[in-house]
Amino acid sequence: MSVASSKWWKRTGMMLALIGFAGIFWTLAIWSSYLNSLPRTPVAATGKIFPLNIHGVVVFQTREEQQRLDLVQYSSIAIIAVSFMMSLMAGSRRGRSEE
Repeated sequence: MSVASSKWWKRTGMMLALIGFAGIFWTLAIWSSYLNSLPRTPVAATGKIFPLNIHGVVVFQTREEQQRLDLVQYSSIAIIAVSFMMSLMAGSRRGRSEE
């Protein structure tokens, strides 16, 4: 692997990791917002009937709120996993070129 290619893999992996961790912090901000603003009992009239347990406190959210939280959380985890795989690939490619 060339030096330029190795730097590209490393930089791309780091950027993806930063994006993934930013998403995790966004998830934490959503949890905090939900904890402060969502009702503690189900409210069928507004559709807030889906429970979310946040460290022992149960709040009730709408389906859309639940889907938004899941999308941010799971996509952030996937981006971090891709970043980790890229760093493993870059490391294994470096090892092959040195032999």
